[in-house]
Amino acid sequence: MGGRVLNHYRGGNSQHPLDGVSGGEQLIKATYESIRASRLWEQSLLIVTWDEHGGFYDHVCPTEEAKIPDPDDENSEYNDSKFKFDVYGPRVPAVVVSPWIKKNVIDSRLYDHASIPATVESFSATSLP
Repeated sequence: MGGRVLNHYRGGNSQHPLDGVSGGEQLIKATYESIRASRLWEQSLLIVTWDEHGGFYDHVCPTEEAKIPDPDDENSEYNDSKFKFDVYGPRVPAVVVSPWIKKNVIDSRLYDHASIPATVESFSATSLP
């Protein structure tokens, strides 16, 4: 069930707007079912996120004030556009599945893309089988 990027995403599993979402849903389900059936399920955390924002998903403009990163503020030599980084961008959807999470939980807290590596980092190598 490998991903393919052919013919403007049609017939693949990317869930891009030019195609239906069923191929992507099948990929997510097959991945979940494989993890769920494995001996590692009890220690697993499956994170499904997308590289897209807005569009069909988001209906709320970003309003939260962001902590400006240092040293990459608007005066940084690496910030050609002088963007202030003082507000979050559009939200990106994510689904998190694990035996550690209660059923039907919807978490509305604000996260950013660094939340995934921060979560992984929070678990020590000794806690894994």
